[in-house]
Amino acid sequence: MISGIEVITDIGKFAGQMRVYGEVDKPKPLLVRAVKLLAFAQAAFPDTDTDKIYAQKNEREPEGRGAHFDVYQGIIEESHPWIAVFNLAGSAAIRTTTLSPALSQSYFDIFPEPTDEAFEARRHFSAIALSTPGAEISGGTLEADTGLILPQRVGGPHIVHDIVPITKSNPGRYIKMAVPNGKKSSQERMMRGKYLPLDQLVTEQLGGNPQVETIPTTNRTRRLPPTLHRSDCNLD
Repeated sequence: MISGIEVITDIGKFAGQMRVYGEVDKPKPLLVRAVKLLAFAQAAFPDTDTDKIYAQKNEREPEGRGAHFDVYQGIIEESHPWIAVFNLAGSAAIRTTTLSPALSQSYFDIFPEPTDEAFEARRHFSAIALSTPGAEISGGTLEADTGLILPQRVGGPHIVHDIVPITKSNPGRYIKMAVPNGKKSSQERMMRGKYLPLDQLVTEQLGGNPQVETIPTTNRTRRLPPTLHRSDCNLD
């Protein structure tokens, strides 16, 4: 069964929804249209200064990163158990579903730590989840200036997501954000994965203007396909 991901077009409504999002029994992904980066970040993480929001800027691979679920649960702030993705450029199709309790238990029993093998396994488990007969799949589209919220709870639900560029020649760019917990090790782990405090990322990689990218395309660092590259963070 396929349905649409909830789409919000009013930033005020989105901000209000995020204030209670952590209390929702079974949170689902959200899409937010026609917003700007800082407005989205501030609404996505209520009462959080931008230097406490960690952000990672990426170029999307032409084929996408493969269906997977993220495992940031152990290092992000308990009051903000989600990650946020802001699409800077390009269009991408999204499919999401929830990893079943059986698949979740099997994965975490086998892979309690986010190793390279676990990175690959998350893609295998996710492919099973999306192809299971009767799976409840939600779909949508990421356009420029669109934000996406994905729950990240220790006990689940674990959200499988597959984000694939619509035009391979223009796969697009995005910023991924989360709020690490107060442990120094959590912040250091995210920084090893090329995360920076959002205000620092805006200054260094967006030229101080959160709406304008000033780094020439030839100087941007592209992520290689998952089979060739592992971020030291290794949580997605």
